Amino acid sequence: MKRSIAILVALMLVLALCATPIYANTPGYWKNHTEAWDSDVACDDEFIGGPEGFTWLNALGTSPKGDYWYILARAYAAAYLNGMAEWDTGAGEAVREAGQLLEDYGPGEFVKGSEQLELAKFYATALDNWNNDIWD
Repeated sequence: MKRSIAILVALMLVLALCATPIYANTPGYWKNHTEAWDSDVACDDEFIGGPEGFTWLNALGTSPKGDYWYILARAYAAAYLNGMAEWDTGAGEAVREAGQLLEDYGPGEFVKGSEQLELAKFYATALDNWNNDIWD
């Protein structure tokens, strides 16, 4: 567990140093402006790793009720629509890693005290900060 925390701290430093300021849109913006989606996904496309019938629009609008899979899905969906997955920076890496977590684990599968839960919390916070233009 100590090694995992050390890795998270190191990753946070790298992400902070590599963050490239841009204008980003929030999950709420993307949820309410589906006509602005200029992406390879559509609002009614199935979302990665989600329950049957769970769409990209669901990812932006579902109340998480404390489940970090949904919290991460919301932040990831907005970051993806902001184009961050294509960045060659810490933000791009965070989007790609978050996407892999969402594919590998489903709702309710981030177990308390697990490394996966800590990673989900870290990526959700980092992506949410970028989506909301909070850079420091």
